[in-house]
Amino acid sequence: MAESQNIEYKESWRDEYLKWVCGFANAQGGTIYIGIEDLDQDSIEIFKREALRKQRMEKEDLDIPNDELMDHLDLLVDGKLKRAAVMLFYRKPGRIITGSYVKIGKFGEGSDLQYQDTVEGSLFNIADKVIDLIYTKYLKAKITYEHKEKPKLESKGISQYASYLSSVCTEGYEQAEG
Repeated sequence: MAESQNIEYKESWRDEYLKWVCGFANAQGGTIYIGIEDLDQDSIEIFKREALRKQRMEKEDLDIPNDELMDHLDLLVDGKLKRAAVMLFYRKPGRIITGSYVKIGKFGEGSDLQYQDTVEGSLFNIADKVIDLIYTKYLKAKITYEHKEKPKLESKGISQYASYLSSVCTEGYEQAEG
């Protein structure tokens, strides 16, 4: 069950959560689960998949509860997650560690920023999202078309212009095929 407007997961009780209880009481109700880590299960599954694929761990070593896995990976101190565990497996590490995001952008001429994206989440999810963005958005080739002859549109109608465009496109297509 994911966090939502009516469900919150907290590692341990803090008095400030009384505000959440009041908020739930004044709205549609809700549940705060105490003692449940805010780990991102997708990140844990990515880690397990890659550890198996690269033969760094055995399947039986990975079929254990998340808290035991964190302990085996030496990512716990006194039962609490280390910063590395938060960065790798926490659903929203930015709540705990500031600056835990990646910005990626495309520049034009000089310092002209054409577009940018900010990617947040666990490092496993950030890596997947950044690679996806690079391939789907940032590595697109610039497409241009130049033709020797400019259209003459003095008093010709739109149908003649459409016919001209069709012939230009057909000519370019035939040249590309041949």
